Amino acid sequence: MAYFITESCIGCTACSRVCPVDAIAGAARQRHTINVRRCVSCGTCGSVCPKQAILDGHGKTCHAVPRAKWPKPKVNPVLCSACGICTVQCRFDCMRISDPAFRGDIHVHAELSDPAKCVGCGGCVAICPETAIRLLKNRSDGTYEITVPFCGELPELDDEILIRPLSGGEEKPCRVIQAIPRRPRAFSALVRAVSDTI
Repeated sequence: MAYFITESCIGCTACSRVCPVDAIAGAARQRHTINVRRCVSCGTCGSVCPKQAILDGHGKTCHAVPRAKWPKPKVNPVLCSACGICTVQCRFDCMRISDPAFRGDIHVHAELSDPAKCVGCGGCVAICPETAIRLLKNRSDGTYEITVPFCGELPELDDEILIRPLSGGEEKPCRVIQAIPRRPRAFSALVRAVSDTI
């Protein structure tokens, strides 16, 4: 469900500058609006709003989050085929294909090249055909917020799903905190969940 900007908006333009799909419009010092057909429910706009003027898809007020605490993509180099789709998709040019270790090295993979530019929208996670990318964020209670690709019927809030750690091993139960429908041109929907381990 799309996000919504309330009358508390002061038109600071912070949200429109970080929107990865250009879904937010408005003039400076005037209330902005979100194009519900373009919004991908990534929550980035709510993370920068200084007036808490943005409601998420469930009508809850979004709170500003320091940029250092935004989720960042982590790539499993074993799964990544270095196709480059994530690098093309990223509006902020923060993903790249790693340099080869030597001439002829075929073991290259996508990587976050500029963490300061990344807005943590999850576009790279949703577009990856190999499901090799996840968003990870440390939470203040010592748990982790994980955004993973998801196929099939989306779970409900607070449902428990099993997620395999990025490094492999047994699947771990995780509590769903957001389910984001599949975006246009994406390979999968996204699920944000809370886990004790990454």
